[in-house]
Amino acid sequence: PGPNKAQKLKRARLAAAAKRRQQAELQRRKAAEQARIKLETAKLEGQRLQKGLGAEERRQIQHGLAELGFHKGTVDGILGSGTRRAVAAYQKSIQALETGYLTMAQTTHVIETGMDAIAAKQKRLEEDARLAAEAAHERKLKAARLAAKAEKERKLAAARAEKARQVQSRKSKYKK
Repeated sequence: PGPNKAQKLKRARLAAAAKRRQQAELQRRKAAEQARIKLETAKLEGQRLQKGLGAEERRQIQHGLAELGFHKGTVDGILGSGTRRAVAAYQKSIQALETGYLTMAQTTHVIETGMDAIAAKQKRLEEDARLAAEAAHERKLKAARLAAKAEKERKLAAARAEKARQVQSRKSKYKK
């Protein structure tokens, strides 16, 4: 492909990648907004305690505790003894009663921290994927340029060989 075509292809790929990033960002924002609305609803209800938390919220609590430096175990959504110890350590750090069970206000803070950590991780993953895609694209472009150069050199060598053959043929005709 000529340089014009390669540039157009590169622009089209970059535009497509930008559109995918924009769509991913919109989806992430929508999901974050939905999660925040869900969280606000839970705050207003004021009735829900930790036993009523769903699996995703339990994972968000563990992510939040990990982000705050208290949860060292696997984020599995199970609020077991390791998570209880992490909650107690968190409560001690904020000078609250160390029950091992979060209050509604503590739950809200830890979940928000977890959501922020998840969003930051997702952003890093998306950025890593974008960089990997760009690197792969650059490698493909370099390979295409090298292939085009090799093809040009092959054709040039073939033309030189043909010209040499013709010259040799003419010389042999004149010798006769």
